[in-house]
Amino acid sequence: MNINKQSKPQGRPEIKPQALTLDDAMARLAILVGSNKRADILRWLNVSPSSYNNWKRNDTVPVKQIAEAFFARGLSVDAFFRPKEMLKVPPELVLGEGSANYNKGENDNSYKQRAVAASLAAQTILKRTSLGDSQIAAELLIEMWLIDDGELLKRRDLVDVILNHLQRIERNVEHSNEHSTP
Repeated sequence: MNINKQSKPQGRPEIKPQALTLDDAMARLAILVGSNKRADILRWLNVSPSSYNNWKRNDTVPVKQIAEAFFARGLSVDAFFRPKEMLKVPPELVLGEGSANYNKGENDNSYKQRAVAASLAAQTILKRTSLGDSQIAAELLIEMWLIDDGELLKRRDLVDVILNHLQRIERNVEHSNEHSTP
């Protein structure tokens, strides 16, 4: 039986998710742990070498173990799993269950929730830099967040460029203040 291309069933196109490989995860963990030694990384994760062998054999990433190790140290997993994105935190989680739903129909409350979410997002971003207490940087990030409810700030590459420029500006201002003081 001769089957031509037209009579072959069309398969679904293969979807390639942005999956983190075990090698990628180990490389990122090595940076965080400060060691390329597998034993040091596994100790940091609080797992046995046989666990690593199972992950390698099954081609899996130990998401649960990574998350638990991060949480035990008070670290966010966002940058580990999505280093090029600024992930959005739902306001309901930020404000707590009760306050997020209180007076939900009022426009003023909606703006307050957005303002709080913007402020928290700015604080989170600024914690990664020496700009932590810079009011100008915080105001800029809050205004950018309010443009589109944080969608723009999900672009980690864009945020990094903005933060680098703000840090450079701050250093130049400090440098000029040092030279202008009698």
